[in-house]
Amino acid sequence: MGGRAGRWAALALGWAGICACADGGALSGVFSAQVGASADARPVAPPAGDAGVEADGAACRPERCDGQDDDCDGVVDEDACAACAPGDFAPCYDGDADTLNVGVCRAGLQRCGDEGRLLPCGGQILPGPEVCNSADDDCDGRADEDFAEQVGQPCTVGIGACAAAGTFLCDADGQRCAGLPGSVEDEVCNGVDDDCDGLFDEGFGLGEPCAVGIGACRREGLMGCGDAGGACQARPGLPTAELCNGLDDDCDGATDEGEASCYTGPDGTQGVGRCRSGRGICGGACEGELLPADEACNGQDDDCDGEIDNRDRGCSCDPGMVVDCFEGEGRPGIGRCREGRRTCDADHTFGPCVGQVGPADEACNGEDDDCDGAVDESLAQACGADIGRCRQGQQACARGRWQACEGAIGPAAEACNGVDDDCDGAVDEALTRPCGQSVGACRTGTQRCEGGGWTACEGGVGPAGEQCNRADDDCDGATDEGVTNACGGCGALPTEACDGVDQDCDGRVDEQVVGPVPAEACNGRDDDCDGRADEGLGADCRPCAAAADCNDANPCTDDRCQAGRCVFTNNAAACDDGVFCNGDDTCSGGSCAVHGERDCGRDVCSPMLDRCVQCIQAADCAVPGPGPFGPCAYPTECAAQGVQERVVDEPRCADGFCEVSRRVEQQACQRAIEGAACSAGVCLAGVCTPQRTITARLAGDFAPAGRARVACAQGGQACVATWATPCSVACPEGTGVIACCSNGSACGGNPQGADFNILLVQITLAGLVEPMYAPFAPGQDQEAHATGTVGAGAGTLECGYFNINIPFP
Repeated sequence: MGGRAGRWAALALGWAGICACADGGALSGVFSAQVGASADARPVAPPAGDAGVEADGAACRPERCDGQDDDCDGVVDEDACAACAPGDFAPCYDGDADTLNVGVCRAGLQRCGDEGRLLPCGGQILPGPEVCNSADDDCDGRADEDFAEQVGQPCTVGIGACAAAGTFLCDADGQRCAGLPGSVEDEVCNGVDDDCDGLFDEGFGLGEPCAVGIGACRREGLMGCGDAGGACQARPGLPTAELCNGLDDDCDGATDEGEASCYTGPDGTQGVGRCRSGRGICGGACEGELLPADEACNGQDDDCDGEIDNRDRGCSCDPGMVVDCFEGEGRPGIGRCREGRRTCDADHTFGPCVGQVGPADEACNGEDDDCDGAVDESLAQACGADIGRCRQGQQACARGRWQACEGAIGPAAEACNGVDDDCDGAVDEALTRPCGQSVGACRTGTQRCEGGGWTACEGGVGPAGEQCNRADDDCDGATDEGVTNACGGCGALPTEACDGVDQDCDGRVDEQVVGPVPAEACNGRDDDCDGRADEGLGADCRPCAAAADCNDANPCTDDRCQAGRCVFTNNAAACDDGVFCNGDDTCSGGSCAVHGERDCGRDVCSPMLDRCVQCIQAADCAVPGPGPFGPCAYPTECAAQGVQERVVDEPRCADGFCEVSRRVEQQACQRAIEGAACSAGVCLAGVCTPQRTITARLAGDFAPAGRARVACAQGGQACVATWATPCSVACPEGTGVIACCSNGSACGGNPQGADFNILLVQITLAGLVEPMYAPFAPGQDQEAHATGTVGAGAGTLECGYFNINIPFP
């Protein structure tokens, strides 16, 4: 069985024994698994003097060995093709030689038919019209050159609030506007298309009729934007005092309800002289009103005609006589209203009413200003502002204070919508936002709000057409996609040489060889890369006695010894062409040349595993970031030092797949805990120390001037006990306690009438006795101190006293 010989590819000149083309042209091309694509061949004009056009309009040319009637004489490949072995293949390419392996252009393959003639070229890719796809479709060494005027021009991606600046460019999907639109938000009533669906402020009923207020306060308007969504753009009227008029004057939802002011007297008499309004339910009796009466000589206008004690009735008064008086509406003694005084003048008539306090307009002050018996009734006022989007509301008076403003539309954060949202008198002031993206070569810029819309992106770097420069020019996260050749480099592919190496990275070896080739040797291999083994070496090549003498190490041939000469027959066995990640390899024509086309895409081709994998080494895997540190864990409730942990993910590559291993990372943490509360008491020196209750009290004989004071050495807690009241403090166990007993104010307090004829006997502190047999000297406030440590159990400070006769010096 043979080795790597019999590869199907050759220079056209190397195929002279198979095909000698009449026009002297050379067959050239590379293998392709596709067949029957010869219809893509570009017609070539005939040379000068060779006139003729086929019936279908294709130009005639000299006959070539290509399975077509090139010279339009009705005969195919006449005298143009030498005989070939049925089933053999030859490379072919009908395009211009300078376009082969440039851009997308690739050669095809011709198969030798049963009649010993080469069939049409199949699988070749010829130059075509340039398309905006980041590929060189016309194979002139440039990509997308017909779209230079559009590529790089500014455009807009997204709509509404998501709109952002982009740049036109070409990619595999055609021309597109490359950019990063903003994120979709819930729709807000603000004049902006927040959810980026082409509509703004939908769902809030804008422009629909609406009304605000009830009763006489009702006003109609249209729906607009408010603080919490849609709001009626109308201002309710202000309520007034309820009248018996069939209207809801005070706008409380009820009509002519409760009592109202009433007066049934003659016109022109209400509020004149003694005449006063009353109160009554609409349609019922008017109670409490004062109507005109007969004039009496009493210093009052009884008949309410504007005159007091009409002289025509003979009324007179004694000079100097003083009577009470009140003029106008309201009732004295109700609300602010107070009576005045009227004095009889020398002409025996009463003078003006002096000193009375009459009614005033009702104010929001918790008082009955209009003296009608009601306080702050039906008071309301406008509130808020009518600037920009803001609209005024109403506030009512209750308990002498103006209540919260209701129905107003307040300021909001300024948005780019041509509206004064924050109600400061300026529209869209100083609004900017970032635009673009910082991916690959792109950099974010800034947009300014002008005229209610965003300007073009300024100062940023937008996407451009991808170039072969190891950079992400179109900012899509991939580098040099669609612009590198099959070998991953820039420019045209390397030419294939007859050396057993795949120079042009197409998965095939020694096809379309350019340059010198080795001489054919009698070894069962295709030494000169023309697709045949041992051709032209005569019948004596490879003499043999048995099949074992014919082993050519080629898995694609069956080796036999026939009549003393090696015979190699091609098979279709499985094989490995040494090209990885290109599908399952199969023998064809004595070469390992048939395989499926497969691209690893964004994965990696592993030579060791001979398949597409996610990774070969850990560096091929994404590196997850460490998680955040968790809360600090302390060993005890009073510990100042603790530890907090986080999980760190580390990638590794296992059998071509990325895996994540996890480890726990720790770091120290600390807190201030001294003196803090804990379950048993307080934290001291890292230990939860129980608290002890120390009680200070007086014992012994009656000592009204005595004082007993106990204090914690730590924490500053202290208390002073008197003869009538003991006191207690809580100190941490094991800490110091300071005690004081005195016959006066030295231990705190300000006693009155100290009795210095009392002897301090002792201090007992939690069982510790400190003898203090020193009498108090006259005129001095003596004290005695003791210290101790708080132990287990309760503690008690006792100051004992008794009366003795102290000899004074």
